Amino acid sequence: MRPPNDPHVLIHDRLHAIASGELLLYSSFFLSIRVVERNIWHVPPPGFEGFGALQALR
Repeated sequence: MRPPNDPHVLIHDRLHAIASGELLLYSSFFLSIRVVERNIWHVPPPGFEGFGALQALR
């Protein structure tokens, strides 16, 4: 067991923290993209229903 202030341990912990942070960032980013895609494709934008009704009235 190395002492906690060993530079190798500190570097490894730092890299691990950076990697897990980036993974968390990317996963939340992709998750938000998926949510936005789902909202775009399955929920008409505000005013779109009124536009469809206007087209039907013509």
